[in-house]
Amino acid sequence: MSINKYYIDCTKRRPTTTVNEYGKHIKSFTDYPIKGYMGSMISHDLVVANKNIVMTVNKFYCDNYEFNQDDLIIYEGEVFEIYSMDRNTVHKNHHNKLKLKKIEGVKGG
Repeated sequence: MSINKYYIDCTKRRPTTTVNEYGKHIKSFTDYPIKGYMGSMISHDLVVANKNIVMTVNKFYCDNYEFNQDDLIIYEGEVFEIYSMDRNTVHKNHHNKLKLKKIEGVKGG
């Protein structure tokens, strides 16, 4: 039985840096459509800078094999970071497995 039947439309977001006319580096993103399925998750309670945060790690299966460590995945409207790089787990080239993380409880400055 193939996992592909559970895939939904999602997005791989790749950051790029360009230099504007003033020599300043500007970060932007390029979106690529992919199909994927979010599997099981594990939550970790952490204390960072005396604040409680929750880091959730999910297994993510997809049809794309080209990822960079700084790529983001948008799945059902939520943004996830790559926690561990991709693996062709069954060596049949029909799906790829990544671990994605989402950190909650951190306020930007």
